[in-house]
Amino acid sequence: PHPLLAARVELADGSALFTGRIDLDALPWLADHSVFGTTLVPGTAFAELAAHAGAAVGLSEVRELTVRAPLVPDPGRPTLL
Repeated sequence: PHPLLAARVELADGSALFTGRIDLDALPWLADHSVFGTTLVPGTAFAELAAHAGAAVGLSEVRELTVRAPLVPDPGRPTLL
């Protein structure tokens, strides 16, 4: 299993939706990535999530990935993906 993506949901149109959560208590290494004292999910994590989900549906590469805003997890409160 993936440490961030916990479930795959098959949608009516045949596509897949991947869900999970980011929990700083369960994944303390995420707190090592901070900018000006604020913990952020590293951009490489987004690439890993996209690659993992893509591979699960038979895709071999991520051609383009845009992160429009940082993901700032709250300590003590899981962030749902």
